[in-house]
Amino acid sequence: MPAKSIEKLNEAFGEHIVNYVSDILKPKAESIAATFYRELSHEAESSFFLDNEKVEKQLKFSFTRWAETIFSLKKDFDKEGFYQLHNDIGTIHARIGVPMELVDYGMQIVKDYSFQLYLNSADNKYHAEGVVYINKLLDACLSVINQSYVNRSMVDERNAQALRLKMASSDLSLECERIRSEMIAWSREIITFYASGNISAMRAIADVRHTNCGLWFVHKAGLYFPDSPELEQIGALLDDINGYVQARFVMEECQCNEQAGVVINGLNVKVNEVCWLLEQVSDKNSKETNSKDPLTQLLSRRFVDGIFKREIALCEKQKERFGLLMIDIDNFKLVNDTYGHQVGDRVLRDVSSNILHNVRPTDFCFRYGGEEILVLLSAVDKQGVLQKAEQIRQCIESHITCISEHKSLRVTVSIGVAVYDGHPDYQHTINEADMNLYRAKNNGKNMTVAA
Repeated sequence: MPAKSIEKLNEAFGEHIVNYVSDILKPKAESIAATFYRELSHEAESSFFLDNEKVEKQLKFSFTRWAETIFSLKKDFDKEGFYQLHNDIGTIHARIGVPMELVDYGMQIVKDYSFQLYLNSADNKYHAEGVVYINKLLDACLSVINQSYVNRSMVDERNAQALRLKMASSDLSLECERIRSEMIAWSREIITFYASGNISAMRAIADVRHTNCGLWFVHKAGLYFPDSPELEQIGALLDDINGYVQARFVMEECQCNEQAGVVINGLNVKVNEVCWLLEQVSDKNSKETNSKDPLTQLLSRRFVDGIFKREIALCEKQKERFGLLMIDIDNFKLVNDTYGHQVGDRVLRDVSSNILHNVRPTDFCFRYGGEEILVLLSAVDKQGVLQKAEQIRQCIESHITCISEHKSLRVTVSIGVAVYDGHPDYQHTINEADMNLYRAKNNGKNMTVAA
């Protein structure tokens, strides 16, 4: 809610009701703060943010001041200060990671208790007007907090994406290989000290969580590979390895009932499992961070959302339009069935190559499905889209794909055309291009169809 809306809220209620509510609730600010934290303390999700020491030493005072501010007299109302206060609250909550639903629940606690306090003290004739004012006032507070929270979260997410892109541009496979090597080197040191009976040296390096491998896992792995289920497995394995080393290696005079070979083999098995999981994470990341489909060198479909949203924003800002071509190779299943999938792959590569050579550097080409290719033509009108579609169709029709020394093959494509018409959901334009592709297929193939 912008500051001017907050000012309108204050103008909408007379001085008598604003001051009447203030007289009742402002002296209760400390009680409101105590109730707020008492109720939230019962929520498991809030325990991290609201331990007793934090509440008593820092948070309760700040919350009391906030309650005193919002329930001030009308003459003390500061529009800009009100907005800045709640903007700061939203920013801080987002920065420290308080969940949005917890913020909303907290405001509901404040609202319910404020209603209770007010209705217990207010004259009956002011009940309705006062409750409406309190409700709108706290809704205004929450609106500014939530907007600020979202804005900060969006900035954080953009920064996180930029960080991931920067990390993806580096060779993570090499870093993972270095960590695997250090993990193996650590296990060999443990085994060497074990074999020589050097207990003090073994104890100095026994905690795997404080090795380069363990520290890398804690401080960097989550940034490199967010949401990878393998990381949880690696974390559990490192704890397991730590316990295993402490129990079987780091003992007074290395006394252990198990045979040395069995003990060493047990450590090697666990270390190898960590190394294998690291390799899986690295391989998966290499595939996901590659922006291009490896067969066709077209953009992966997962980039459609970000690129289309940006293109729509640019079109609205610059009063332009973009065009879409939904391209499908005719009778592609017959090619695969007749000549095999290797030839089918070669055909798909040739078709993709021809499309890439016929679009501008400002255009985007995606592998949308198996043999479906989606082309976004930026800053064009309908005539330009149709001309480009026909140029691509004719180029592919005339191209010869060599499938052996004495055999060659020609294929054709059907193209559905659509032009962005201002609809905010890009899927609307994609669906139109897809429907026109369907018409091209039904009308005989090897043609371009627009609505």
